[in-house]
Amino acid sequence: MKENRHILRRMLCAFLALCLTASLLGSAAFAEQTKWTQVETASTSADFAPLMNGEYYEASTPSGEKNTLYVKGKTQSGVKMLRIALYNIKKKTNYINVFVRPTSDGSFAVKINTAAGSQGVNATKGKVFTGKDKAWDSCPGYKTVATMPKGFYLLRVTAAKTAADADVCNGAKWYEGTLGGEHGFVWNTAMLYSSGSNNNPRLIEFTDIVNSAKKMQSTGSVYNSRYTDVYLKDMSYVLKDASFNSKPMTADRVAYIKKVAESITSGASNDAAKLAKIYSYVATNFYYDHYAYDLYIQTGGKSNIQCVNPYDNLYNQRNKIASTNSTDDGKVATVCDGYAAMIVALCRSLGIPARSVYGCKNDTSDGLTSQVNTASKNHWWAEAYIGGRWVTVDAERGSLNSWNRNELSLSSTDSRFRDEKYKAASYWDYQGSTASGLDMNYAARATNFMLTGVQDSTGGKPYVESISASTDSVSGKPSLTWTAMSGADKYYVYRGTKESNIEYYASSKTNSYIDTSAVTGSTYYYWVTPVTGSTEGSKSNMVFAKCAAAASTSVKPAAPELKITTSAGKPQIYWSPVSGAARYWIYRSTDNKKFDWYDGTKNTSYTNGSTNMGTTYYYKVKAVNAEGTTSDFSVSKGIRRKPAAPSLSIYRSSGKPKIAWKAVSGATKYWIYRSTDGKNYKYYDCTTKTSYKNGSVTVGTTYYYRVKAVAVVNGANVASAYSGAKSLKVSTAAPSVRITTSSGKPKLSWGSVSGATKYWIYRSTDGKSFSYYTSTTNKTYTNTGAKKNTKYYYKVKAVKVVSGKSIASAYSNTVSIKAK
Repeated sequence: MKENRHILRRMLCAFLALCLTASLLGSAAFAEQTKWTQVETASTSADFAPLMNGEYYEASTPSGEKNTLYVKGKTQSGVKMLRIALYNIKKKTNYINVFVRPTSDGSFAVKINTAAGSQGVNATKGKVFTGKDKAWDSCPGYKTVATMPKGFYLLRVTAAKTAADADVCNGAKWYEGTLGGEHGFVWNTAMLYSSGSNNNPRLIEFTDIVNSAKKMQSTGSVYNSRYTDVYLKDMSYVLKDASFNSKPMTADRVAYIKKVAESITSGASNDAAKLAKIYSYVATNFYYDHYAYDLYIQTGGKSNIQCVNPYDNLYNQRNKIASTNSTDDGKVATVCDGYAAMIVALCRSLGIPARSVYGCKNDTSDGLTSQVNTASKNHWWAEAYIGGRWVTVDAERGSLNSWNRNELSLSSTDSRFRDEKYKAASYWDYQGSTASGLDMNYAARATNFMLTGVQDSTGGKPYVESISASTDSVSGKPSLTWTAMSGADKYYVYRGTKESNIEYYASSKTNSYIDTSAVTGSTYYYWVTPVTGSTEGSKSNMVFAKCAAAASTSVKPAAPELKITTSAGKPQIYWSPVSGAARYWIYRSTDNKKFDWYDGTKNTSYTNGSTNMGTTYYYKVKAVNAEGTTSDFSVSKGIRRKPAAPSLSIYRSSGKPKIAWKAVSGATKYWIYRSTDGKNYKYYDCTTKTSYKNGSVTVGTTYYYRVKAVAVVNGANVASAYSGAKSLKVSTAAPSVRITTSSGKPKLSWGSVSGATKYWIYRSTDGKSFSYYTSTTNKTYTNTGAKKNTKYYYKVKAVKVVSGKSIASAYSNTVSIKAK
């Protein structure tokens, strides 16, 4: 059990209890044996190897060769020995141990004969150790192997830089010794299958786990704004202090992380090179925390003292600050959440989209014939969006460093704090890092864990952007502003005197808020959330401001003389400038009794856009001078929120007036008023449309129209103000004219027009300039005076005589023909 616990420990994350985001997979488990396929080659990233000093590892089992395993690569500088082991997962036994000395540049390449009883190992690069190599007495070299049981195997490559490292790598002490089980692992990824007594290994990959991971990773392939949020709102679960109180990102902390990222990536020419430097820095300089794991296990997942705040970890490491997880010489211990959070924070600070993802541990001992609980979260890592794809960045797997590798006694009465003795140098094991955690391929990940979700502590909820806090220049009170969010009905303002105790405080209908009750000299911390209906969004970035003192020696301004009207149906208050006033505070009420601070302005008018149709709003205003001294309240003024008045247009339709307007927001119908003198209007009709034709009219009469937009609120009509007036004189309808020839002469004809007593005919020879030509009471006309071979154009007006005056229609359509 001890062996298994040590080997698998870093597959389990000590921070499980803190993350409650549901898995994005629909199924909670795989209920049948995992599918796998044979592959000839498995390797670490080819894209990033050139950026990681060329470090890479590759294995192959060519289909045309039996009992053969090829392993090659280039390891890190300073490595004196590599151990290549074939480990049977179910029996927890190494069946092959090969020790290789790489060349001076770290290269190695070996061909291993895996047949039972064979000792055949050839090195085309590097040197294979044997029992005669006395320089490493603890390493007996390649041993004859027995028949390998059928089953699943891991190919493990381990690096040793010192004799002590080699002792740990010795076959009999694979998981024992002071440095522990995963000490020196540089590649632990490829899964192999032995097909029986001939020990014929084959590289495989678990295809259904790989396909599931690809599908999950495609989430956010076109990344959203959360993946560039430097305030890490989607990862708020890591923004804690050592006691697990909230410690969000601030502008100063964001700026510090950016400064660190720029220092780390100095000289990098593109995002891929920057990512490689960030990965190398985090994997090399931080230590995996076994104490946090032990505490998590012993308390049944209820306790974990590990601080994973990326700002704290980076700041303490670079400035050598001692804390519950760091020493005063710059050693910092963390777990997988902490490694991932640092990668994400550093990448985002440079504009590289990044996110934290999580997965569940796979039971590979039986090929996943048992169910795998995909709702379980055993490991967190990062992904960065580089070159149009999500790149896996697992700095915890890439780090070879450990803290408190030995078991610790957790019987202390206060287990939330470490005994100082465990911070001694002997408890810190520094081994550097390996490149194999950067851009880990799907097959390698499937060997150990399954990608099941993308971390998002916001739950996908919207949040306000660009929030800022300052001290109001007039009153000294904390003043908040943020970008208005489309669709938000209001905003909740949260306030606290500490970062860790921010609670709901007030609401605002606008995208600003002045904390008028703040106490002079006190610093306040704020969040803001958008609210739409009954749904509250996610918290904004945290901001803070200190309340300054306002001078009390200035002359008190006079109270404004308030007036009220509507603008597009919305309440609009206005007043004359008050002598000495620098700005004005606006208070609002819906009962004319309880007035709350609503907004501030430097203008002498204010339109209240955020209002409900049909509600009466009351307003008071205070004048505020430059020293913050306020006037008394103005007299209150109230007005009902109405729809905006329509904007009319008018035109003829068959000689009759037709009015039209654009739809008014909130209106469900429109009241039409008519007049014949432009003064005395009477209600005439109602329509739900945005146009109206007045059919009942008299030719020769001028009609005037006004319209009101009407909303229905709780069964009651709420009407707008009148629109502007539009007028039109009624005429007959225009004729519809046709043309032909009669004995070569143009002949016009049209249908009878109701009310018309005669028709005026207009003629042109160019189709542009028409002149009155003649009149007729008939419905046809032949132009006998037309000249041969001349083209003529005609228009006709229908005419009615009213009280001795001719009332003509609009022109008919134009017709033309050539006389013959």
